[in-house]
Amino acid sequence: MTGFWFAKFEASNTDGKGSNVSANDTTLTLRIKPNVRCWTNITSENIFTVCKYLTNNDNYSKYFNSISNVDTHMTKNVEWGTVAYLAHSKYGLNGQEISVNNQGYITGQGAGNNNYNTIIGRTASTTRNVYGIYDMSGGVYELVAACYTNVKTNKLTSNTESTYINKYIDVYSIYDISKYGDAVYETSSLSNDSNSWFKDYSKFVYLSNPLFARGGLFTNGANAGLFNFFYHNGDVHGSYGFRTVCTVK
Repeated sequence: MTGFWFAKFEASNTDGKGSNVSANDTTLTLRIKPNVRCWTNITSENIFTVCKYLTNNDNYSKYFNSISNVDTHMTKNVEWGTVAYLAHSKYGLNGQEISVNNQGYITGQGAGNNNYNTIIGRTASTTRNVYGIYDMSGGVYELVAACYTNVKTNKLTSNTESTYINKYIDVYSIYDISKYGDAVYETSSLSNDSNSWFKDYSKFVYLSNPLFARGGLFTNGANAGLFNFFYHNGDVHGSYGFRTVCTVK
C-alpha cells in the first residue's frame, strides 16, 4: 500500500438524511464535513456499496484527479488500527487520550459540544490541532468492514471470491493474536469488558452480531475512544455510522 486517505469526519450526506429509515439509500450523495448530521440508519451492506463505488458516480468525479488510480472502500479494521496507533504515537496525541465527541450525531465536535476548530474542540482531533482526524471517540459507533467468520461477509457484500474478501474485509474466527495492526487483541485484555487501553469497551463480534464497530457511542463516555471495539448485526440503526477510505492503487 503506497498510502491511503482516511476521511476527516464521520460520513454524512448532502441530502441531510440520517435520522430515519429514508437514509438507507445508496443513491444519496456522501460528504465529509464538520458540524452536520452524520449518516446513520443505513445497513452495513449499503454502507459497503456506497463506499466501494464512489469512483463510479459522477457526483464524486470532481474529487479525484485520476479515477483509474483510486480505490475507495469502507474502512477496514486494520485501517482504523493504523490511524489509532499513529494518533497514539508521538506524531499525534503522544500517549494522551483523545476527547469524546459527546454531541452525538453532529460531526467534528469536541468535549462540551465545542466545534472542531475551537481550543476545546481540537482536543477531539488525533493531532490536537485542526489538521487531525475527528469523531474517532464518541459521536456514533462506526461500522467497519470487519466481521466474524467468512459466512458473515454477506452482511457486507454478495461477492464470495477470496481475493476480493481479503482485500476489502477483515475476517475473524476467534479473539486471539492472529491479527496484527487492528488495535483489537493487541490493546485489550478481555474479549468482552471495558479493558481496552484507556478502559475503552472491548466487545468482540459473534455469530448474531458479526460486524465490528469502532470508536464508541457518545453515551459511552470514558469507555469510548480510539481503542473501543464493539459489535452490530448490520441492520438499520440510528447509532451506527461509518466513514470511507481512499487508497492509491
